[in-house]
Amino acid sequence: MRIEIIHEIASSLRNNKLRTALTGFAVSWGIFLLVTLLGAGNGLMNSFAGNMQNYISQSIEVEGWRTSKPYKGYKENRIIELDQKDVDYTDGPTWKGIIGDVSVSTGSTSADLALGDKTANGWLRGVMPGFEEHNKIQMSSGRFINREDLEQRRKVIVIASSHARELIPGNPDAVLGAWIAAGKIAYRVVGIYHTDESDFRRGCYIPYTTYKGIYDHSDKIDNISFTVDGPTTLQDHQAFEDAYTSVLKRNHDIAPDDSRGLWINNGYTRNLQMSEGNRILNIALWILGLLTLVSGIVGISNIMLITVK
Repeated sequence: MRIEIIHEIASSLRNNKLRTALTGFAVSWGIFLLVTLLGAGNGLMNSFAGNMQNYISQSIEVEGWRTSKPYKGYKENRIIELDQKDVDYTDGPTWKGIIGDVSVSTGSTSADLALGDKTANGWLRGVMPGFEEHNKIQMSSGRFINREDLEQRRKVIVIASSHARELIPGNPDAVLGAWIAAGKIAYRVVGIYHTDESDFRRGCYIPYTTYKGIYDHSDKIDNISFTVDGPTTLQDHQAFEDAYTSVLKRNHDIAPDDSRGLWINNGYTRNLQMSEGNRILNIALWILGLLTLVSGIVGISNIMLITVK
């Protein structure tokens, strides 16, 4: 019985070569479009994800912002400044086992870099170890700021590769280990981090304690960044953010329902959102590709029916 069916199909194909060719072409063209569409879509998603990974890190950043609501006698639009108390809370026992590596940065002091007769424009920022990981800074040579630099308040500096090229155009790596002037203070270059022509980074990083001792004697800070271990879903991260910021809001007299008093950049949730967006886009591409394949088959089938009639 099966052999007869096979013979019948083969005979039908031989007797209707045009329809067979058209059907084969329609199916092949539909498969080609499906594969091309999926390949282009996956390439686009991978390229986008790769570019975003250069800037989105697995960490959370917190900064003071402006309040949007009056609270406890304070008017709205009040500037919030984080301080050492917030750092102690973040790195304290409350979040032990959940919050991991904590880093602090502060300052944005403009300073012209000089080495001999060469100069470069930049700005100084006091940072702690871990800042480079939280902010996706890739070292091209040397090292970043370490604990010994903080404890000894060393006058060391990490500059961008664009600065190094301006200071010693022919041999930028020779800047490593040299003493350069940043404003009126001399620093020894211990590291050079990578930048390209499109990179917006022009910061020069010095130890947090050194910056505080020279440029800013207050306990105010600009940024707290840290890693977390525990929350895995968007809902978990939102619950963590609400619990964490509730204490910071209380410390700075920010209304509990004020969403603008603190600025939070959660790299974890951004990555989760990106993954979810990629998943939805991938499903949409499959649906679109399959519909394209089916429409091609239906179109050729209609042509064949008209031809037979």
